[in-house]
Amino acid sequence: MRLLLVVLACFGLMISGCDGGGNSGNNGTGQDGGDGLGNNPCNLSTWLEKALNGCKQLSGAKLSDTNLSHVDLLGAVLSNADLSYADLAYADLSYAKLGGADLTGADMLALKVTGADFIDTIMEDANLNGVGWQNTRCPDGTNSDNNGKTCCDHLMGVVPSAGCD
Repeated sequence: MRLLLVVLACFGLMISGCDGGGNSGNNGTGQDGGDGLGNNPCNLSTWLEKALNGCKQLSGAKLSDTNLSHVDLLGAVLSNADLSYADLAYADLSYAKLGGADLTGADMLALKVTGADFIDTIMEDANLNGVGWQNTRCPDGTNSDNNGKTCCDHLMGVVPSAGCD
């Protein structure tokens, strides 16, 4: 069922961005998301398939308007990724690297971001309700733990749609 949804989502949204190389490897933890049998999710053909199947090397990924809710992206490298208007509700981005990513209009409801790095990340009109800011590097470079466990006043002047009232 999940594969069918991925195929339908990829076909219907015309998601692209797979360059056929350079995205395999590890995320700095020695893990590449492979299963030890030569099946490396970073070799899949679309960014969405890679993300849904455990690839952690997603720098520059084109994932706008995608459904990544409840997805485990723990430790993922999403630097300069386009996640605008993506559904990230209840996903886990703990220890992820999102420097320069675009999260404009993203639904980040109850997103887990412990230890994540959001330096220079755009969060204009994002839903930040229930985001678990813990030891998180905010877009302006400050640490959420030093900001009352939030990045709300440290978004480089942008205004989220919810969650920082």
